[in-house]
Amino acid sequence: MTRQMTMPTVPQKNAAVRSGAAIPAGQGYTFKDITGILRRRIWLITLLTGLIAFGGMSLWAYLKKNSPSYTAANFIRCEMPQNESVYTYTRTVDARPEVIALITAQHANALTNEAFLNKLLTESVDLQKTAWYGSLDPGKRVREFKKAFNASPVRNSKLVRLSMTASSASDVKKILDIILDSYKNDVETEATGNLKSERIRLVSQKGKLETAIASINNAIVSLKSSGIGVGNVGMTTAAQEMMRYNAGMLEQTEILTELKKGLAELELEKQNGEMSLSAALAAESDPAIYNLKNQITNYNQQLQSLIERGCGDEHNEVKTITAMILLAKKQIEKQRFDLIERYSEQQEQTYRRQIAATQEILDEITSMYAKAEMRQSKIEKDNVSYMASMQEKDQKNEQLSAVEKRISDLDIQIDNNRSNVVFPLPTMEPDALSFPLLKIFLPGSMMLGLMLSVGLAFLLEMLDDAVRSPVDVSRHLNAPSLGMIPLYDQDEAGSVCVEKITMTHPSALMSEFYRQARTNLDFSSPAGELKTMLFTSSSSGDGKTCSAVNMAITYATEGKKILLIDANFRRPKVGKLFENAAGMGLSRALVGQASVAEVIGKTDVPNLDIIDSGPLPPNPADLLSSNAMKQLLESQQEKYDLIIIDGPPALVVVDARIMSGIVDGTVVVVDAGKTTRGMGQRMLREINQSGGKVLGVLLNGVKPRKGGYFEKAYKSYYDYAQQEQA
Repeated sequence: MTRQMTMPTVPQKNAAVRSGAAIPAGQGYTFKDITGILRRRIWLITLLTGLIAFGGMSLWAYLKKNSPSYTAANFIRCEMPQNESVYTYTRTVDARPEVIALITAQHANALTNEAFLNKLLTESVDLQKTAWYGSLDPGKRVREFKKAFNASPVRNSKLVRLSMTASSASDVKKILDIILDSYKNDVETEATGNLKSERIRLVSQKGKLETAIASINNAIVSLKSSGIGVGNVGMTTAAQEMMRYNAGMLEQTEILTELKKGLAELELEKQNGEMSLSAALAAESDPAIYNLKNQITNYNQQLQSLIERGCGDEHNEVKTITAMILLAKKQIEKQRFDLIERYSEQQEQTYRRQIAATQEILDEITSMYAKAEMRQSKIEKDNVSYMASMQEKDQKNEQLSAVEKRISDLDIQIDNNRSNVVFPLPTMEPDALSFPLLKIFLPGSMMLGLMLSVGLAFLLEMLDDAVRSPVDVSRHLNAPSLGMIPLYDQDEAGSVCVEKITMTHPSALMSEFYRQARTNLDFSSPAGELKTMLFTSSSSGDGKTCSAVNMAITYATEGKKILLIDANFRRPKVGKLFENAAGMGLSRALVGQASVAEVIGKTDVPNLDIIDSGPLPPNPADLLSSNAMKQLLESQQEKYDLIIIDGPPALVVVDARIMSGIVDGTVVVVDAGKTTRGMGQRMLREINQSGGKVLGVLLNGVKPRKGGYFEKAYKSYYDYAQQEQA
């Protein structure tokens, strides 16, 4: 039997995966996971670390014998420049940190300059006599020299460190002394020549920069004098005028619009023969119309007097006065019409004169706006030129400052460079290797081996996507774990019927784990709700039939009446395990060729009956989803405490997904080490989509894993069993 793996955790009631539940991605590693991986892969880590450490030590021995390196070192000290007072003629040392850093860096650069190194290689006879020189490739001598020789300032000091590396201790001492002697001669003979040439060039460059700056200043003055507002911040006069002209244009446009609107209304009234209010008022105030209205009033009074005296309509005076009234009214209408005509013409002429005057004002303002806009455009262009000139001036000033600083630094070097280097005593010959070093190779190779082996261990763990433990079930399948069943050793499995081990070997550890799984199943649903249960897996060979049979036996030995149905028509096995109890078969009962009582067989296990699969029908999926199957289950629920169905693999055929929708719960059997996470997730997802309820996952065939709890549980169980027998 296997000897490890964590004991299963009892799931909470109603913790089954519900229909439609999502399967989340795997979570990150916990500290416990990391330690478990390291314990499981400890031999790999130890072996690989040892091999790499051995390789590192072998490389160290090989390099020590065939390619040793010796390094000689020496120093030069740079004296700081002295400043002379123009009043007292005394000299003081300039010990500013920036001056020290500048001078030491200059000497380090001069020592590693390719021209200096090439001069040594071509002119120094003593250097050419060394074994190191003879080992160089003629085309790569300068490059190899730069690799072997190094000069660098010592931080916060006046020293420059020189080092030379070669395969001979005597060569590195001799070469370093040659370098120091040659550089000493160069410093003494060429202390100021190159510096003065550089200063002359910089002075010429300074003059050119000053001329360019003066030219830019003239251009800036010209731009500022060319227009009001150039170079100033804020709104220019032209912009202010544009704002005023724009407001005037808007005002005159509104007036012109109103005048045109009034003229159009007047013309419309003339066309329609209508009288405006102003024309009517003018007509009523006309003197002639006023006199005619007074005459009509007098005539009406006379006519009224005649009527009161009894004169009728045929009376001569009545007729005369009536005729006079009509004549006066006609005269009023004619006078009024003439007045309206004249008034309308006057109004029209007035509108047209006002429109012309307003249009003339608008045109003038528009012209003035265009002129102001042209001035503003010119100012903006001049401002662009002004800003560009100012930016160029700043750049030139920065360049001028840099040149002046460089000239000042050169003046310091020219004044003090003749005696600012102190050369050391002859170099000491090294007495120890500089490469390879045991103190680096040994811990380095061990650290490299440890990192690579640990990385390989985690890589192997990540590449292994099999579901191996209850932790994998909860983390990657997001389903409750009903327990795990250990893998029987091959030597023991030949003499034991694992499919019925709970009956043949009830004291075995595998039997105990089946009983634990039964307890967990009891907690997965409320009491009395779980009457039908389907066992399925992702593929054949995962142990679902073995699990279904052993779970049925454990329930039967508990005293419950159990019916075990083999619904795997394509690969039936329950009938072979209980040959004496095999009946006519489930397929015959579903097609009506046999009654339910005829297909139920009694086994030699008390309280356990079975229905084997029977002959293979042409349409297994249709039979399992038929009403006959549902009626069979419903009828037997009254006779049995629990009906366990051994179904086909869920990812191979559709039968299991159909059955999951008509039973109370489904137990998913996962083969540890064979079933991948993707297969498990897909199987659970398809069961959920079919409307099934997943009670949990039973992990079958669990193998020993280093660092697990199962080994202790195995020993503790058998120690307890032996004490009980004693």
